[in-house]
Amino acid sequence: MNFFIFICKIICASEFKYTDILADSLAIDNNYLEISYEIGADDQVKKCFDKLGLDIEDERKEEMIKITSFYYKKIQEYTNNETDTFLAYITTWICYFAYRNTEVDIKRYRPEFLFNLLTFKKFFEFCKKDKDMISNIKDISVKLITFRLQEDTCDDDEWWKQHYDSLKRIYPEICTNIENSSNRNNKIDIAVLENIVLEKKTDGLDSFVFDSFLVYATHEHHFSFFLGLKCMFLLGKKNEIFTPESLIKKEITTAYDIYKIFMPAISYIHKSFKNIGKILKVKDDFKEIYKFSGKEDLSNIEAGDSNSSLKFIEYIVERKEINYINALYVFLKNISKTEYHEYISVVLCLKAFCFETIVTCKLKKLRSIIEILFLADVLKIEFENENKNASAINTHKAKFLGFIKKYLDEQHIEYDKNLALNNLNCCLLPQTSSILKTFISVELFTNSSWKDNYNKRYKIYCNENKQKFKKSLFDNEENIFFYVF
Repeated sequence: MNFFIFICKIICASEFKYTDILADSLAIDNNYLEISYEIGADDQVKKCFDKLGLDIEDERKEEMIKITSFYYKKIQEYTNNETDTFLAYITTWICYFAYRNTEVDIKRYRPEFLFNLLTFKKFFEFCKKDKDMISNIKDISVKLITFRLQEDTCDDDEWWKQHYDSLKRIYPEICTNIENSSNRNNKIDIAVLENIVLEKKTDGLDSFVFDSFLVYATHEHHFSFFLGLKCMFLLGKKNEIFTPESLIKKEITTAYDIYKIFMPAISYIHKSFKNIGKILKVKDDFKEIYKFSGKEDLSNIEAGDSNSSLKFIEYIVERKEINYINALYVFLKNISKTEYHEYISVVLCLKAFCFETIVTCKLKKLRSIIEILFLADVLKIEFENENKNASAINTHKAKFLGFIKKYLDEQHIEYDKNLALNNLNCCLLPQTSSILKTFISVELFTNSSWKDNYNKRYKIYCNENKQKFKKSLFDNEENIFFYVF
């Protein structure tokens, strides 16, 4: 078990069997959304990049500053924060690793990544407020740091049994700094991020760990990343060049159950999102979400006719996932406001590939429910932003309605020939409207890997069920999507 898994175990141990959740279950295997953004460079973020002297080509650096500024400002917007030096630096560090790979699209942001940056921000706040969390993080930090000072022959299990007071007598300066850094207004955490120096070229394992993981990482993983940097700083390494790989050279493997702070931490994070409150009918429905995540038998729940767009996932996922998705939709429909229902439906469709692992773990269910609500709000905002998306939405709407007209003509079904291509009465045709919104979301917000995956799975379904289809069907992702409906 490496350093990161250990931290995650410490933070999220619970009464049910723990599954190490380093990666966001709704973003793995290229199942992330991508949305265009329009924003200029933030002065504070630019200062962070200049101060850190990160190894980026000038052209890429300019774009990286823009997308980091977007995430930074969005986090401020969602958490009602003003200028925050720590937030600016940690966002810069994480975005640097997430986007330094030139193959990652820097012109469009990932809402899942934004969600996990937000949860990290709220989790970090909780670590400064909750007495139990402060005590546990202090104990964890001291043992991680001092363990690194021991010989390689040191037994990690035995070291973990050390009492904090005894370690403080041996390492008074380290313990004092850790205690001071627990204070909300202490500058040590900012000093950590300002003064760590990275080796200019970081390839191999360290590059894989940070580039690949941080963009999909949960808030625990982001927190462990920061805690790793902090450990190096408090060891007196702030002026020493090191590689990220050095953060995981020594390991502590003993899991530690702190369930008593698990629920308060997760509850604090999610309740403090202002957008969650505007989605739910009752602000205290987090308890109901927690109860639902523990249910096992959900096979008898149907989503209903109003959620017809979910039918297209029946061809690409297993029955167990379909049952859970249907039940989850009904549950979320009951606790959320009406204007969010169709967007929740769309998110469930776009995340259909992810539920294979989610349905097996209560903790993943709990986390994914909150993230689904967050993503539904993101999509609602995008569809309602006429200045940004109206033209693209109308283009895809016309294409979709044109296909419907073609189908009606082929089936000799009468309809009003004068119907405008961009006109659709959502009240009279709620099912068609729901399908249309899903189609537009696929076209605007999914990546090519998602579409390829859907086509591949649907082709397998057709072959296994001996369904006839034209060979040209799979030449274009639009064709197959139209065909399904």
